[in-house]
Amino acid sequence: MKNNKILLIFLIIILTPVFLGCIDRQSSYVSYSIYVTPDENSETTLIVPVVIDNKSGEIDEVMTNPKKFSSGGGVLETIETDKGLALKIIINEEVEIDFSKEYKEITSDLMRNKTLSMTNLNYDENGKPVIKSWVYVNSSAGQVPRFFVSLHIGENYKVQFLRFGWQKYLQRLASV
Repeated sequence: MKNNKILLIFLIIILTPVFLGCIDRQSSYVSYSIYVTPDENSETTLIVPVVIDNKSGEIDEVMTNPKKFSSGGGVLETIETDKGLALKIIINEEVEIDFSKEYKEITSDLMRNKTLSMTNLNYDENGKPVIKSWVYVNSSAGQVPRFFVSLHIGENYKVQFLRFGWQKYLQRLASV
């Protein structure tokens, strides 16, 4: 029994750097998602904001990654409007569109360097920021479809959770 415990501790010491090297990679990400549910048998056109890099003033590289339809399909096109750059979407079925980019390091500048086009920043009565965005929607059915647009900027929590969980597992094995 004592030999097994010594062998287990020895294996943990040898394998820990290998596993932590694979799992322990901190990263940041930008994720921009659009979900649209149009009326049945109708063509819907949406013009929604794009992610902008504040440093360059151009479309952020997250938007230039291959455009991905998670479900459904349609036409995506980047256009110039009087409100700024925008993404034009033409669909006739339920779609989910995801753009994402992973950055190798966690940087505090990441959130400050990203914004959405066609937005105005104001403040409410409590002094909290309120961002309003211009969106265009047109449907051949004459009704506004349901749609949802979200932008997430932050750390890759899943990687951090895996790292934490593995370290706890190793500590538990070592104490057996």
